[in-house]
Amino acid sequence: MFRLDAKRALVATVDFFAPVVDDPRDYGAIAAANALSDVYAMGGKPLYALNLVGFPRGQPWELLTEILAGGAEKAHEAGCPIVGGHSVEDAEPKYGLAVTGLVDPRRVLTNSGARPGDALLLTKALGTGIAVSAIKNEQASPELLRTAVAQMKTLNRAAGETLARAWKDVHALTDVTGFGLLGHLDSMLRASDARAMVRAGALRVLPGVRALARAGSVPGGTRANLEFVAPHLMKETIVHRSTSSSAEADYGNPYWCADGLDVLTAAGHRVAEMPTPRVGRPDVPGAGGILRPVLASILRQATLDSGTQVRCGLTVQTLEQDPQHVHVTLSDGQREVYDLVVGADGLKSAMRDRIFPGTPKPHYTGQGCWRAVVPRPPEIQRAAMCMGAKIKAGVNPVSKDEMYLFLTEPRPTPEHIADAELPDTLRGLLAEFGGPIGRIRDGLNHDSRIVYRPFWALLLEAPWYSGRTVLIGDAVHATTPHLASGAGIGVEDAIVLAQELDRTQDVDSALSAFTNRRFERCKMVVNNSLRLGEIERLGGSKEEHSQLMRHTIQMLLAEY
Repeated sequence: MFRLDAKRALVATVDFFAPVVDDPRDYGAIAAANALSDVYAMGGKPLYALNLVGFPRGQPWELLTEILAGGAEKAHEAGCPIVGGHSVEDAEPKYGLAVTGLVDPRRVLTNSGARPGDALLLTKALGTGIAVSAIKNEQASPELLRTAVAQMKTLNRAAGETLARAWKDVHALTDVTGFGLLGHLDSMLRASDARAMVRAGALRVLPGVRALARAGSVPGGTRANLEFVAPHLMKETIVHRSTSSSAEADYGNPYWCADGLDVLTAAGHRVAEMPTPRVGRPDVPGAGGILRPVLASILRQATLDSGTQVRCGLTVQTLEQDPQHVHVTLSDGQREVYDLVVGADGLKSAMRDRIFPGTPKPHYTGQGCWRAVVPRPPEIQRAAMCMGAKIKAGVNPVSKDEMYLFLTEPRPTPEHIADAELPDTLRGLLAEFGGPIGRIRDGLNHDSRIVYRPFWALLLEAPWYSGRTVLIGDAVHATTPHLASGAGIGVEDAIVLAQELDRTQDVDSALSAFTNRRFERCKMVVNNSLRLGEIERLGGSKEEHSQLMRHTIQMLLAEY
């Protein structure tokens, strides 16, 4: 902000980004509306703007014309003429505005004045980050596409002007953009030395976003946002539905440990016990449960405490290798040189497609898993698995007050189940169960954080590296959860890779040794998990199922 006199000050802001939708005119309008938002967020009025353009050589000029037309239309709607601009050649289109606005310095609204007793007011629905990811991955419903594009194109002019007129009663103001609700709220609270309580059920969300979040369709930047703010959440806070920042999280009573696993009939009668040896330390139980975001927060803090340089929310745009180095261009435009690149980007790995083009894609296994977080009754002290006719259900405590419900069922196709249908569908699948599962069934509702996810599997043939780039985890050996070992063997990958790199200065030898140590072990987990699923899906021998599970767990527990 630059003060002109007692009643006038200039505000200047700039924002641009790569396409978030396929239609170039819509993209231009969205980028312009986003750039203008910062002026409205201060209680100001845009005066004029400059175009900022990055455009690839060889792309049709008609495409750029449409982008600029969308931006011009939105600027005209704001009463803000575009008076010039600048363009550069870039690897992908980028567009935005540098905006200059006018504000009364006596009435400027910042994010630093929040007071106890203030109400939090949101002027738009949440979930655009997840919506944009779904649009890019062709997972967005027509309703979500239409609604999200319309909202992103909507200027904050009406809201900004209304709040500016009420400046005496508005103590703090910010726009909610790339850092999500919790990220921007965290900045406001820090600047105001205040705290806030957010009720997830009161948040307005774009249609279909909750279902996408439950299905795991959450972009990396959104997950990074939650990881960043997690240490600042009060311990009794529960953040869920994935839309206010990222995935579900419960930061009170964050874990549960116990020995053994009970095997029950569908009616709830105990028929067997599976031991869980104490492989860590003699004083640490052999099994336990923790919600993933809680574990992610712990790992994040340990990583930061180690002094490791961390940059979140970035993707690889280009990757070139020479015999000694990997040259990488990141999505923020920075170009870096590394001795080794490790791709751990999961089932839909972009790194796998980049360094091993044409390799088989993950395949659907014919089963899917339902999950829910439900209250833990006092009698459930450890994990239990209930065997139905063709369906397996179970529970695992994750805290003093909550437990995790899971159910595995056969489905011929990896279908999508609408958010509104989740509770009734899950209750129907649990109809044959009595005992603790039956009691849980009767209490399921839309607050049970129910998700359904199809099972996919992949085993990439060795080697898992090319030059100075290596893949680990689900990027090369995605498995089903039948042996509860998918995450475990992914962590093992990282440990073994570190061991082999520490043993020799020859990176090629280290990567070869890593693959040799890992392939057969991971192949066992993937193939045996698939066989367990096949037995369940086809109604095969329960004796074979039990023996295969015990044998595989014994092999995994053996010294390695």
